[in-house]
Amino acid sequence: MILGIGVDITQNSRFISWPEYDNQRLQHIFSEQELEAVKILDSQQKIQFFASRFAAKEAFFKAFSSALVRLKIHEQTQHGFDFLFACKHIIIKQGTFDIPQVIIDIAAFENKLGIKITEFQTDLTISHEKDYSVAVVTISQQAL
Repeated sequence: MILGIGVDITQNSRFISWPEYDNQRLQHIFSEQELEAVKILDSQQKIQFFASRFAAKEAFFKAFSSALVRLKIHEQTQHGFDFLFACKHIIIKQGTFDIPQVIIDIAAFENKLGIKITEFQTDLTISHEKDYSVAVVTISQQAL
């Protein structure tokens, strides 16, 4: 059963200056692993990388927030969480056959929210077009 869906589209031109940012600034949104992966890309690929990963993180935030509401977990939480917290505690990486994956630090989310999070599955797709990057995330209960 799908618990949450999130989608985000970004205009790649918003990220033209991001390849010039220092790591300290980029670490507000991207993990060390993500910043390491971007190093080997040319400048156009870097712009697309930052745009698409930003969209993926925003889509995850929307899907996860929606799942918390649907499961009525948001009513049990001691503290909320925000987009930057979510960014710091998830990693977007290429998996098998270059299928993008969301790697989640569940312990950090549980600690922040003050609750035990039931197991769930995330699915992510990212697409690029010349001027835009889009990402869609679904969060669903895992099959037993």
